[in-house]
Amino acid sequence: PVAFHPEGFGMVGFAALSRSEKILMTYRLTGEITYWEMASGKTLESFSSVPFLSHVRLSPDLSFIAGSTDSDLSIVDVASGTVRAQAPLPGVSSLDISPGSDQVACITEGGALTRLMLDELRHSRMYLGPWMRRYHTAVLDGEITVAAAVEEFLCSA
Repeated sequence: PVAFHPEGFGMVGFAALSRSEKILMTYRLTGEITYWEMASGKTLESFSSVPFLSHVRLSPDLSFIAGSTDSDLSIVDVASGTVRAQAPLPGVSSLDISPGSDQVACITEGGALTRLMLDELRHSRMYLGPWMRRYHTAVLDGEITVAAAVEEFLCSA
């Protein structure tokens, strides 16, 4: 058991116990990653990183955590707190890491395409395929946003 800490841990958003069950890693919402010795309760190491991560997952190879803020997906090295990668990705509702620790998969909240899919169901018509053929390349090339393409498509349907 971890000894009582009168100073408290702070608000812990994620914790992982080592395979040997001798070390506990915690991620606090302040962005602090701390390693604790379980037997003594002493802090072994602590460093700052990205604050306010949610949906935090530890990679299977134990080298990084992935988590999201309201606007970004972050990959953080757990040995140093260094941000390995960061990408704008708002609305993440779930994420996971591949067994090889080489891919991160995310599910985001419904966006503009959700509107298209709902209209497809409401009207029992195929919208997504024709929308993809018409707008996919333009969206990828940055010529039009997904939201604008959906609006334009639904107005012409």
